[in-house]
Parts: sequence; C-alpha cells; structure tokens
Amino acid sequence: MKTFLLLAALALLSIGLQGQPSNGKRQFPVFDAAGFSQKPDLTVYGLRPITVVYPNFMWEGNKVPDAKSLPDRSRVIAFGQLANQTSHILVIDIEHWPLTGDPTTVAASVKKYQTVIGWYKTTAPELKIGFYGVTPIRNYWDSIEGKDSPRYLAWQKQNDTVASITHFEDLLFPSIYTFYEDRQGWQKYAIAQIQEARRYAGGKPVYVFLWPQYHGSNKKIGNTFLPGDYWRMELETAREYADGIVIWCCSTRQTWDDNAPWWLVTKTFLREVKPTQ
Repeated sequence: MKTFLLLAALALLSIGLQGQPSNGKRQFPVFDAAGFSQKPDLTVYGLRPITVVYPNFMWEGNKVPDAKSLPDRSRVIAFGQLANQTSHILVIDIEHWPLTGDPTTVAASVKKYQTVIGWYKTTAPELKIGFYGVTPIRNYWDSIEGKDSPRYLAWQKQNDTVASITHFEDLLFPSIYTFYEDRQGWQKYAIAQIQEARRYAGGKPVYVFLWPQYHGSNKKIGNTFLPGDYWRMELETAREYADGIVIWCCSTRQTWDDNAPWWLVTKTFLREVKPTQ
C-alpha cells in the first residue's frame, strides 16, 4: 500500500513538473489588443494576438445598441469563426447592459450575457471565451475600502448577483485601468479586482486588461501616457497576482512610437517573463 501511494505521488509530481516552464517559473502570457496605427508585428517580442469583439461589430448596421436588445446572431457566428481561426481566444466587450441597480434589470442582463456566450460556444466550442470587465464589476472606490467595510461588502454582493456568468466563461478579464495618479490606490484597487475575480473563477485563468494611458474619464490627465515607472509597477503587480495581461489601447488615431517610455518598459518586462507563444 505504501509503495502504491509513493508511486502515485511520484506520478502526480511528474505531471505537475511537466506542466511548468523549463525555468521553473509559471507561464505568464501577455496579449496584444492595442489599437495603434502603423503598429509593427509585436509577436517577435512574445506578445500573443487576442481577438476582442466590440458592440459595433455585433449589432446590425453598427448602431449604438440599447440596453434590451441582443446582438445579431449571424454576426456573432461570423466573429466566432474568425476568432477560432486566429487567436483561439475571444474577449466579448459588451458594457451597456446594466449589472447594478434594479434586480429585475440585472437578472435580465445576466441572461443576455449567458445567451451571447452560448451563441459563440455553439459556433466554435473550442474557443476560450470571456467577457471584458464583467466579472467582477469594476469599482475603484468601493474596492479600495477595507474588506470588512460596508462598501466593500456591498461591492461583493453586487458581484454575487452576476457570478453565474462565470459558469459560462473559460477565462476572466478584469479591467484594472488607471484613473488617478495615486499609485498606492491603483495597486490596492487592482489587487482587489483580481482577488474578487478569483473568488468565483473556480480556478479559471484571470487575465487583466491594462492600458498604458490614464482613463479618458479623468478630465485633467485622461489619455496621457503613464510614466514608465508607474507602468512598470502595474505590470509587476499583474505578474504577481494575475495569470496574464492583455495590453489594450483604444485609438488607431495614435501612431505607434517605438521609443515610447511605456513600450521600452514593456519590452524589458517581456524579456524577463518570457511569455509563452
């Protein structure tokens, strides 16, 4: 019996070791979802392609969708097939369905999210799919409160109402964009978002969305690029607490700058983590 247990333990250890990179460190993929014009091929640096599908591609006529309608199923099928031929990972970006407030409205939104991801999975069952910024609900001010505070607990309760969406997701994509110059505040908020995602992810990978600019909602500094050391801290925080990073930038009107501080920092980071291809 002892011999059997020893052999079983050795077999499990062997499986575990086979699942680790040769350098003994966990794999840490970094994905490219940046929308710069004249962007070069970044796969040579270890960045992996990822498909993000936006509402204007899913709703007929590129119309701004309302809070009640479902997207065009034929478009969903088309983009599911496309993603399956390229990155094999799909991020669905639908942000206009309410996830807080009236319980009946929230329940309807949850049902719509489940319906849409079901359509994609029927189209391409092998696709790995998740929603951008849905689970958990992004909340800066409540998430930086103490974990026993009423505001933090209320935020967790809101997340509990949408947690069933994660049953359909293969990957979770929390949004941890930068709103303010307060670096300690950002780190506290980012860690809370990741930990909250893990609370109901059931062991599924958690890949965070990072943006090398301040969020556009900040009227003073919105859309300006982060200082290099601030961006480096964000990359390191994500490396410590998450399973991977999706680097996003929204505007193709911005021309790629190979000497931008954020990119120089990113290249150094990529050399260190050696993300999987």
